[in-house]
Amino acid sequence: MDAVSCPRCGRDNTWRHPVLVQVIAHLETLDRVTLYEGRGHTLRLWVTDQNTRQKIGTFLLAASVVLLILGIFIPSLMGLSMLLMAVGGALTAFGLSFQTHHELNIDLRTPNQILGVHDAGFWADVIGIIRRGDGLRSTG
Repeated sequence: MDAVSCPRCGRDNTWRHPVLVQVIAHLETLDRVTLYEGRGHTLRLWVTDQNTRQKIGTFLLAASVVLLILGIFIPSLMGLSMLLMAVGGALTAFGLSFQTHHELNIDLRTPNQILGVHDAGFWADVIGIIRRGDGLRSTG
């Protein structure tokens, strides 16, 4: 059931476990864009986003590059560029990156169906669906 394609006819495998179908349906109701891939009993989910500090830091760094280029022609902008670069760099450094990556790997065939979770709080709703889906779980 987890093969990429049928060994007889070669047709792509599009079957997903009913619990994973519930997870995907839930993801489509959310405001965030969640990317996913999987088939059969496995599903990999990931979201990349920015918190407010990261968004402001990224904007300030982009603005500092523009001012740095303009500073070639207008020297007084060079100092402002350096200031924005320092502030933007500090904001993104304390955010630890320009973006935050949230990932969750699910394999319903294993005793612990939740594998490789990054930021369990972010995925609490999905983990709840997986835990409640015990009655639907198959052994195939």
